[in-house]
Order: sequence, then C-alpha cells, then structure tokens
Amino acid sequence: MMGRNALDAFRQQIDGRRMADIAETEHAYHPFALVDHGQSADLQSLHVPHRLGEIVSCAGDRLASENNALELCIESNRVRCATGLAFMPSDRRGAPAVDALPVGKLPRERPEASESALAPGRALSIAPLTIDRVMLSIYLDEIRESVQIYRNERLVHPGQILRLANLALVQNVILGPWIHVGSKVRNHAVVHLGEELTLRSRITSNGVSKGHSIVEFNAIAIADRKRCVAEMTHVAIWRPRQVSGRASDMSVFAANVRLSSDCA
Repeated sequence: MMGRNALDAFRQQIDGRRMADIAETEHAYHPFALVDHGQSADLQSLHVPHRLGEIVSCAGDRLASENNALELCIESNRVRCATGLAFMPSDRRGAPAVDALPVGKLPRERPEASESALAPGRALSIAPLTIDRVMLSIYLDEIRESVQIYRNERLVHPGQILRLANLALVQNVILGPWIHVGSKVRNHAVVHLGEELTLRSRITSNGVSKGHSIVEFNAIAIADRKRCVAEMTHVAIWRPRQVSGRASDMSVFAANVRLSSDCA
C-alpha cells in the first residue's frame, strides 16, 4: 500500500514500471478471507477500482482438496499481478489468547523507518479503533462489495481487520513509498460495529530480498480487549529497491560534489 501523495513521485522513481514489477509474484500471496472461522468465500469474480485508475479482476477456481481451497488470481490488463489462496483450515484449533503477543507502545514521535526501528522482536501497536456504520459503508463502497450481510448484520468487513496491520506500520514509523505485498490471515470470529479494535504484534524478520527491504510480523486483532478475532502474518516492503538505489545515487552525487568543492 502506498500513500496517495507518494504515488506520482514514486512512479517517476521507477521509470514508469508496473507496480507488479515491484511486488514480485512470490511476495504477493494475499488470501481473501471474507467470512467467519477461516471459511473460504465462494468468490468467482471480483472487479474493483485499481488505485492507479485501472481495473483489477479477481477470479477464483476451486481446487480438488479436502479443505475446499479456492485459488485466486488477480489480473490487470491481462497481466497477473497477484495470487492468493482461501480455504477452511483442516485443524479447528481455537483462537490465540489475547496476551499471546506483546503489547506495543506507540511512540510520541515516530522515527524514520529503518532496520533498527523495525528490528525483529519489536512489538507494534495501534491506537484503539472503533468502526462505525459510516466507516463501514465507505469501505464497502470503495471495494464494491455486493454481499449485503455486512450492512444487514452490522459486521465489520475482514478487509478492515487486515488494515489494522497496515496501521501498525504507519502509526509506529515514518514511511516513504511502501507496499503491502502479502498476508496470511486466519479469522476466528466476527466483529460487530461499535466494538473497540486493538492489535498486538511482534516483528519476526527484517531483511532484504531482491533489493527490497522487507519486514514481516505476526499479529492478532483483539475486539473489546477480550476476544481474539483474527491472527495474521503480515509482509510489507518498507523500502523498495528503486528508492534504495535512488538514495545511493544521491549519496554518491553528494560525495562527488563535496570532493569537487574541496579540490576547488
């Protein structure tokens, strides 16, 4: 996910390449968990507005498996840009305890995103969030959700639960252009409008793959501080290789300028 104010500048930095070139296919595992208890949705075709004004289509094919898995393929302009998998877990284990992961503390002043600011072992938190009917309606309209159960039953959409993990990043560090490239989600219970949502998490890794700086963390979403409603593993490129390369080029340029000044 990228901030809207960063899109134009970032597109110039990557010389007009497609977003799919940044989020490599192997990092684009993003299951659409849409209903309670991890059950896969009967999702056959979904059309949503692409954030850059293009249309993205999502098609699902059922696999011959015991857990009724649904394989998802997301395309834009006939180019596959992501894949996903939704299924009913074969093990019916219960939800983790609400204290299964540590409570993070929001910083008074967010530091710049870095290897140390996003170091493994660090706990990321969010400001408590309560989703109301207006917030739900806006979200459902944005994703063009046609299923009426969320409005009729006053249920928070699982996509909004997943967004809590994005909040954990943006509320704890200052990010430049960044990309949410994948999540593994297991839903345990529905969330009703008006319930307070919080997040507990722990960073498990922060490394570099194909030039991208990638952070991964485990998280659990808590409703009203007493129910774990979802657990997830969240992966994001917090510093794309194009930005890293640009920073290196600018450092070399600055060094050359200083050297020329000294020689003069």
